[in-house]
Amino acid sequence: MITGDPGTGKSVTLRALAERLKKLPELTVIDYCRPQSGVSDFYRQICQRFGVELRMNNRWGGYRQLRERWIAIAESSLFRPIILVDEAQSVPEDVLTELRILSSMQFDSKTIIAVVLCGDERLPERFSQPELLPLGSRIKTKLRTETLKRDDLKVILEYAITAAGAPHLLTPRVIEVLAEHACGNLRAMMQTANELLVEAAAQGADKIDEALFFSYLNIPNSKPRDKPTQPKHKPFL
Repeated sequence: MITGDPGTGKSVTLRALAERLKKLPELTVIDYCRPQSGVSDFYRQICQRFGVELRMNNRWGGYRQLRERWIAIAESSLFRPIILVDEAQSVPEDVLTELRILSSMQFDSKTIIAVVLCGDERLPERFSQPELLPLGSRIKTKLRTETLKRDDLKVILEYAITAAGAPHLLTPRVIEVLAEHACGNLRAMMQTANELLVEAAAQGADKIDEALFFSYLNIPNSKPRDKPTQPKHKPFL
């Protein structure tokens, strides 16, 4: 289970996990892309992804064929199929229960699929409900993403512009300010950087410097004030 506050990279972590798992040729990995669906749509999507014919007037048949399909995959590849669920906090309770029942056999002594749940901080709270306690007790690995440090955000931003082929797009000072004001939220930093990129394109600028940054935010660029001039004539006493 992967959880975290919005903007802390939990979906990025799930995406990186999916990319790594799908590189294994014998491993079957699918993503459940509509978490808010009810039980009927859940069975339609899962059966379609695993190539199982489903008849809604015979859900037991779909249930049985799914399990047989998963057992066959595990026996042929020695890997259990994996289902990835993003935004899992939106999955209805009855669908989570179906996943729990589908995933095990022989009185919970054998697991035939693995499920990775990814969601915000509401997800762990759901497993404290009596109806979902049996599922919560079966979760083996828990990862909570946290806010990033300023230096980590700077590294990510520098890597992003380098990978895009424009390592000099942002000046070091702008990178420093973006990382500082993001308050550990990766999404907030990248959104602000994207807005600055759009503004730079509109102005025809070849890089994003301090002047463009402060002008976009309507903040006067901080410059040392001139010393007050002395009056030419002495005041009349």
